[in-house]
Amino acid sequence: MYSITQLGNRYAVCKDKIYLDTQWQKGKSYDYCMEEIAKGRANGYGIITGEVEGLGLVAIDFDGESSTAVAEAIGLWLNDNDTTQWTSGKKGHHQRLYKIPQPHLPFWSDITKHDLKQVGKAKAIGDEHLEIRYNNHASVLPESVHPETGYYKWINGSEARELSFAESYDLLNQCTIFHSEVTADDELNLIHEALTYISPDDYHTWVMVGASLYRHGIDITVWEAWSQQSPKYKPQEINTKWQSFSKITNINLGTLIHYAKVNGFDQSQWMRQNLKKQRKALNNTLNNSNPDTAENNVISLTQQLVDKLSSPDIAPDQRDLQIAVFCHQHKVSSNTICRAIESRQRQTDTELDLEQLSKTFNDLSAVPQQKLDLAYLLGDYPATVIEQIASVVPTNPDALLTIMLPVIASVIGTRSNIVVNHHIGYYVPFILRTMIVAPSGKKKSPTARLAIDCLHKKNYQLYQRYLSDYEYYQEQLEEKGNKPQEPKQSYVLLQDATIDGMITAHAENPNGFLVYCDEVYGYFNRMNKFTKGGDDVQRDLELYEGKPLIKTRKSKESNVYLPRTAISITGTIQEVALQQILGNKQDLTGISARWLMWCGNMPNGYLQDRTAVDDSFAEMMKYITDSLWYMDLTDLTISDEAYRLLQQWQRTVIDAIPNCNSLQSETKHSKIESDCVKIAGVLHYFYKILHDIEGTEITANIMERAIIIANYYLNHYSYLVEKANGTLLSARLLKVLDIVQRRVIVTANDVFKSSRQFKTDGMTTADVAQLLLQLVALGKAERIATNKGVKVKYVGEKK
Repeated sequence: MYSITQLGNRYAVCKDKIYLDTQWQKGKSYDYCMEEIAKGRANGYGIITGEVEGLGLVAIDFDGESSTAVAEAIGLWLNDNDTTQWTSGKKGHHQRLYKIPQPHLPFWSDITKHDLKQVGKAKAIGDEHLEIRYNNHASVLPESVHPETGYYKWINGSEARELSFAESYDLLNQCTIFHSEVTADDELNLIHEALTYISPDDYHTWVMVGASLYRHGIDITVWEAWSQQSPKYKPQEINTKWQSFSKITNINLGTLIHYAKVNGFDQSQWMRQNLKKQRKALNNTLNNSNPDTAENNVISLTQQLVDKLSSPDIAPDQRDLQIAVFCHQHKVSSNTICRAIESRQRQTDTELDLEQLSKTFNDLSAVPQQKLDLAYLLGDYPATVIEQIASVVPTNPDALLTIMLPVIASVIGTRSNIVVNHHIGYYVPFILRTMIVAPSGKKKSPTARLAIDCLHKKNYQLYQRYLSDYEYYQEQLEEKGNKPQEPKQSYVLLQDATIDGMITAHAENPNGFLVYCDEVYGYFNRMNKFTKGGDDVQRDLELYEGKPLIKTRKSKESNVYLPRTAISITGTIQEVALQQILGNKQDLTGISARWLMWCGNMPNGYLQDRTAVDDSFAEMMKYITDSLWYMDLTDLTISDEAYRLLQQWQRTVIDAIPNCNSLQSETKHSKIESDCVKIAGVLHYFYKILHDIEGTEITANIMERAIIIANYYLNHYSYLVEKANGTLLSARLLKVLDIVQRRVIVTANDVFKSSRQFKTDGMTTADVAQLLLQLVALGKAERIATNKGVKVKYVGEKK
């Protein structure tokens, strides 16, 4: 079986189908259920449907043979054997489990259970019915005991399939009664009412609500009036922030309604109280319409609707509403309408001018192949040492540098800042966050461990010193009258720590340290997971900026105050996991933009010959970190010439923001300035130790090198964000090119089967074939003659 048993705390124990625990809806772990069954208290367990920890699961219960016809009336896809499926053993009884698409979770938030006896002309017989189960419900799973048939049995043990948007609409149309055509005035009244339940004080909420209103076409005055309720309101920020929402494409009015519902807003009750007249008017209109006229014009009307709703100017929630009303009036499947709209939009994308796309795509597609000139950036000897050890691992030398930068920054820590402009108090701390992005098997972890090994050894030395100090402390305790101070354990390296854990460790290690995450996804996933009511996103921002840290607790002895903070973070991540982070709405506030990401080509992780390895790299890293450890550090300044270089480069970066395709890229362009300054600071100390430069002023030569490195990482971030945005033609081309590079010779069918994401996005083999032909037109591949379909060969170096 697959990981249906590893979905966190979303299980409940039962006996003969009856759930045992009070408040079983809150869920227990799978291990808990197995323990209760082993004790004999229970003889089965079920999976809790609905949304739990950001994952929405809906169960479709077929209760009797005639329920199949009801399901087919909703959509023929409900009879496909392509998702988790099981049976009680009774004839005509089985269940299917599906995942709700992440953007649709707010639409499902009010759905609990819906019994269907009839859909259209399809009607279930007797007591038979089709049941849609979501919030506050559960379904008993195999191999649980069934009181009549013995045991539940698996039909299909594959992973629960994620519904397409169209399929989700099909089910929602059965659970939600679209009785009313909401007028613009009604909708505005609904928005004003919902806003009364939301506080504008939280920055993330403020941005999400503003983006929701912008994407729905609501006037800026509505957002500004709501914003004025907060003491943080700054009128000069309103227009600039409002315009930035034009880059956001995956937020709609449902986001605003969701925030309101979380705070107690009952949308259903509001609509019942305020739209009664409209419901009656719409019903009268439908009852009095001429069925023959409507019947004869459905095809024409459908075509007109598809033409209208395919426009990018239509807000998603307005599109959903118009589809629902149209389907209700004309008895047309929403699945048909949505697929037609998606097909039309893909056709429009495909017709984009290739000449306009060519430069941007060529620039992005070249990013993984780009290499830094380490000899120029670091000097001949360090470059040779890095390249030699990289060939042994094997790894990419630039990947090694990606980990080295925060290692060096962490040893400097709070003992030094970079003064950019003392007139306005512009200081930059030595805090760097970096990650290696690469597939499994590409030696990500060995690369990272190689660079942080010097800190592991330093940790061991500090631990041995702590043991010695503690032994002396124990001896002093035994002497009467002495009250010695208990020694504290010092660290230069922590692994996989929560934000609370980092703050506690920083209080005991005020100089700062490095946090290493073998899988960076865990760091993002842990935010707020282990806290009660805290805001890890905000605290993460404060730690990134090196702000003073104040943490008060019940015990005064446990209060924490640090005038400076410096926690650098580094690690590795797989691209598929990173795409989940980049696709999260929380990331629109700039969480991922705080990181330098590297996604260059990595050699295959073949085992190398067991020959002696030169210790030069380990010795160099030990020499650098030891020198920094014992060096008296002070704040660095930037020379006038270096500042002019930084200023000129920063202006070109800011001027490029209007050309960014996402809010995330915009945010990174605005943050890369401070990353560049930090890199310059690290390079200054690197050159001070290995090349004997003097002084505390960052020179133009150092700044020039820092700008090259900062540009390099900015390109990598832009590449990853673009690739993660599956709705853009360039993103789809990058995904297809990635597959073609790896396999060299492929057909459209090969590419389509290589990634389930294509099917999830509603694409077909024909769509992939068009993308392959565009790669040929862009000079990235050449077409190979074949009897059927499209076949191409990659032109370039194999990935």
